[in-house]
Amino acid sequence: MTPPRRAPLTTLALAAAGVAGAAVLAAAPAPPADAARAQYGAKADVQTLAATRVQRRAATLNALVGPNGQRAVVRFQIGPSRRYGRTVAAGAVGARVPFTRVAVRVAGLRRGKLYHFRAVVTNRAGTVRGRDRTFRAR
Repeated sequence: MTPPRRAPLTTLALAAAGVAGAAVLAAAPAPPADAARAQYGAKADVQTLAATRVQRRAATLNALVGPNGQRAVVRFQIGPSRRYGRTVAAGAVGARVPFTRVAVRVAGLRRGKLYHFRAVVTNRAGTVRGRDRTFRAR
């Protein structure tokens, strides 16, 4: 039986526990990107695709996701500008899946309004944001 994995202690956790020297740890440089890549693998790949089935009050947001050997969580950001304002969960993609299409239906749109959206994918190596796309609710 494998013992449960424990999360590494962060500087914040050490400081909260009253460990002496925690402030010194906070000043230590971050590990190089190559070290993080070796420990966690590569970040996921994501391509935001065009919205489909665009209607007056709803649309389907699409993305192509490559998890790069790790489970990846997919969500979409959507709103009237590149500040987005709303996040919609789209689910998870398994580690052994090559590139796969992910889609989520959003409702409550306003007729004639321009919307910006992008896919955001997170795995253990970090978060990747797809490029901004737009559509106009019909």
